[in-house]
Amino acid sequence: MANMPDHRVADTTARVVSHPAITRQPPARLLQRIWGRWQSFANDRLRQLLLDLDDDLFARADAAENSVMQEMYFNAMRLLRYQTDAIRTRFAAEITASVSKPAPNARKPAEGDDATSLESRLEELTLIEEDVLEQRLAVSTMTQRFERAHTLEVLLAQRRIEALRAQLDPDSSAARITLDARVLAEAFATSLSPMDLDLRIRLILFKHFENEVMEPLAGLFREFNALLVEAGVLPKLDLTAEVRRKQAGATQNKPAVATPEATSPAAQEQAQTHPESTATAPSAQAGPLSSSGKPLLPPGYDLEDAINRRSALMRKLPALRHQRRFNRSSDSSQLLDVRTVLELLEASERLALRSWRDSDLDRLPQRLDLAALLLEEAGRKGQSQAALRGADEDTVNLLQMLFDLILNDDHLAIPMRALVARLQLPMLRVALVDPAFFSSSRHPARRFLNAISRAGIGWSQAEEKSRDRLYAGIEHLVQRAGTEFAGDTTLFDELREGLDRLLRAEAERIRAAEARVIAQEQARIAAERTRRIVTRLIQHRLACAPPLPPALKQFLQTDWQQVLMRAHGDPEVWQCAFAVLRRLTGSGTGPDGSDLHGALANGLGLLALSPTAASATAAEVLAMWVEAESDGALATPSEGDTHEDPNAELAELTAAATEESSGGADQNLPSPAALAAAQALVEQTWVELHTRADKLVRCRLASITENPERCIFLNRRGLRIETLSRLEIAQALEAERLRILDDRQLFDRALEQVIGGLRAAPATTA
Repeated sequence: MANMPDHRVADTTARVVSHPAITRQPPARLLQRIWGRWQSFANDRLRQLLLDLDDDLFARADAAENSVMQEMYFNAMRLLRYQTDAIRTRFAAEITASVSKPAPNARKPAEGDDATSLESRLEELTLIEEDVLEQRLAVSTMTQRFERAHTLEVLLAQRRIEALRAQLDPDSSAARITLDARVLAEAFATSLSPMDLDLRIRLILFKHFENEVMEPLAGLFREFNALLVEAGVLPKLDLTAEVRRKQAGATQNKPAVATPEATSPAAQEQAQTHPESTATAPSAQAGPLSSSGKPLLPPGYDLEDAINRRSALMRKLPALRHQRRFNRSSDSSQLLDVRTVLELLEASERLALRSWRDSDLDRLPQRLDLAALLLEEAGRKGQSQAALRGADEDTVNLLQMLFDLILNDDHLAIPMRALVARLQLPMLRVALVDPAFFSSSRHPARRFLNAISRAGIGWSQAEEKSRDRLYAGIEHLVQRAGTEFAGDTTLFDELREGLDRLLRAEAERIRAAEARVIAQEQARIAAERTRRIVTRLIQHRLACAPPLPPALKQFLQTDWQQVLMRAHGDPEVWQCAFAVLRRLTGSGTGPDGSDLHGALANGLGLLALSPTAASATAAEVLAMWVEAESDGALATPSEGDTHEDPNAELAELTAAATEESSGGADQNLPSPAALAAAQALVEQTWVELHTRADKLVRCRLASITENPERCIFLNRRGLRIETLSRLEIAQALEAERLRILDDRQLFDRALEQVIGGLRAAPATTA
């Protein structure tokens, strides 16, 4: 790979010239100037990187050993050329988004940071797919390498920027500006994530990024330090001694650093098989570690107190003792303590994740017997006679009963139940270390589970989830719950916030389409109501009129009916068009002579006829009417024409047509209970509906129109499924073609039902 020419890594401090006015700049303006330079540097370097990468891939393809490798390089080169603008756009957006997060702090290297931070991050990646692991490892490695090589420049710039930010309102945009090399590396990784690139190509890309962006970044930090010193921001700041102490601490801790080789899948397997060869003794403050070195509990956690509180809670449900199968209180030497159970759970999660990774999400995974799973894992670890403590098995069984009930709840779509099933083991770990999981409805893990059930209520089994960004995002959050939980339940607050962001982005994405669909459907409903009213008016007036000439009757049923429909939105024009209808059908009142001709011509003008054509047609109609009237055909109104007041007649006929369009004339009325349920339906309620095409779909009541009242149902993508009246909804409810879904507090409903059943069951002495 070609290294970047020397002129690209030249010290950028040479470009800093004296600016006497800088010292008078407000902190916000100075920070904005630095931020603008940071963005332009990153974007310019990325542009040059993509140009150099094109040359490098071409050279690699030309020197490839075989046609397969050559094709890989050429395909990558073509894809990157096609995606250049998209990569740059995503990269810039990620950098910009880094200041939108609330109150970020500059990343400060802690004591021994370079020796331990990479290790801790690598340990968190043990359950992630190998390609993703390698990519994240590359990001961590290049960031660590840069920070170790340029600790002083970075630390000086960050301290000076913190001093500027301290003078600003914490909520201002300038106060959220921070400079972190990791932000650039992660933005680059994110900009590549949608692309289907071979891992080998991605690693080449990251190496180019390190050479062409990360290495010159040191010069940018020196430029910022020179600028801030000249502006009078901590000009005499000296951190040399502090940096030396950090580097000395890193050297002492160096043997404990996890190298990339040590975190390979083979090394992880060896660590699990022979933990004594890799694990170090955990400190009392850090809490116990799993066999892979990952913390099982947060620092300072009082496990004994949690066990006592959980045992007291389980004693309140004595009926749980009926569920015990693996408790051997007589053989205390074989009883597993909670720390061992947590380690077994972590190992079981790894196995379960492997089996679920490629499972069909339209089918529920096989039911897990949680207690048996733990003891099976203990057997693999050489503890064939192991048994669970009473309170631990009660906890396991209670959670098992809860998830059995949740996974059998058909209000939750099968694709989402398949994801919820993956939370069984993480939630068991939560229940074992935090008694509040069962007792507090505000518990973060419970709120996360409830939020997922609400988010997934609208999925149907037939949807292509592989192309659904929201589903993929929720699946990623579920995976994080299994891989990142280490006793600190605030993780679930973070996951729930991530879910809220996904849902907001999804709602924003479909909002315009949904509004357009609702507006179109409302317009269609209004047009249908107008058509009913006009049809009734024409039918009524023709029934009231004496026999009319066929040509005149045809005109009223076609052309003038269209005029009435066009005029319905304008009260004055509507009244005039109806007056013409009354006059032409034998009413003794209304326009006459030239006034009638003018009203006819104006009405026909609504049909986009030219004034000449409208006047000629009006003259023909007027001639037919005059001839019929002179023959005496219209001299005597029909006996059914009892309305002397046209306004009263119009109001009566409009009300009758509206009642008919609302379904009031339907004699097939459902039961009062079905009618009450239909009337109680409100917007944003989810239902499961058999459509007229006999397709089972889940949809949401998105809008309710008035006069006539219609309920517009859309699916989760904003597409219209059905538009139904309240009567039609009641009929569908009674015929079991429509079912109202309950998305409220899934876990809490299940817990209430299970606890109620346990209290009703007779208890026996264990």
